[in-house]
Parts: sequence; structure tokens; C-alpha cells
Amino acid sequence: MKIRIIGHAGSGKTTLSKDLQTEYGFTSIPLDSFLKQKDKKKRRRKLHNEMNKHDSWIIEGVQEQRWCRQTFTEADLVIVLDYPLFVVQYRVIKRTVLGMRKASKDRKNFLLKRAVALLKWNRRFSKNMPQLKKRLYEFNTNLYIIQTPKDIDRVNTIIGFYTEDRHKR
Repeated sequence: MKIRIIGHAGSGKTTLSKDLQTEYGFTSIPLDSFLKQKDKKKRRRKLHNEMNKHDSWIIEGVQEQRWCRQTFTEADLVIVLDYPLFVVQYRVIKRTVLGMRKASKDRKNFLLKRAVALLKWNRRFSKNMPQLKKRLYEFNTNLYIIQTPKDIDRVNTIIGFYTEDRHKR
């Protein structure tokens, strides 16, 4: 099974990916790991090669640009973590505060700047969410929108349905 997860910064994409990796043994591929490659054609090729190495994968990240569109079209299931803005903003702030506890002064400055950038980014992402959902649905009709952390249990039910259905074929 191939799963693509997208959502706000702080929505729990990485946590969900790790949980599903543990539960089902899927390979987890974070899109952030490809961002060091500045050449988008090379980045796209590296991602494509990584996707082709595995029969099943979970790809998570906020990215939706052309270099990673294939992650949506090849996925059996696309999960959108569309939590209320206040929830993800709280999580970004909490992550920053916890990270600052033992950080050096330089690291604290970095964490604060990154938090401000993420908070701004999340506001734009939230504003653009309706258009994003529409585009994602054009890429893949197996789109599941999770609007509250309590709904995350639905993900296991959905994956169970898909994996059971594939074994019957």
C-alpha cells in the first residue's frame, strides 16, 4: 500500500507516518529529506527512485509542488490532516518551547525565527486549504480528510479496509 500524508506544520504528519510504519511495516519517506537537493529535476528523480525501491510506502510532507506531484498520483490513499489552525499553531509553539529548554542562545534564536516562520506559513496554508483539497482530489480520488486528532483512528480502519481488500484479489 502507498500512502501520502499532507497537512499543516505541526499537524502530526511525521508522528502518524511513524505510527503507521510501526503498525504495518511501511517504509516512511519524509519529503523534507529531499529539500537539500536544490535542483528540482534531480530532487524529483531522487524521490522517484526512492518510491520505486519499495512496494509500500508512506510519504509525508507539506510539499505539493511539481517535483512531488507523483506522490499523490501513485498513492493508494491520500490523507489530509486538516486540523483547526489554533490546534496546529499551539503545537508549533509547544514544540518550540520544549526545544528551547536546553538549547544554546544561538539555537534558541533559530528556534524562535523558525517558529514565527511556521506560524505565518500555517496561516497561508490554512487559507489555501480549500483549493489544495480540490487539486488533491483531481490527482487522487482516494482522499481522506482528518479534521480532528480524534479522527486519526479512522486511518487504521481505512488502511485495514484497503489492505484486506487487496489480499482478497
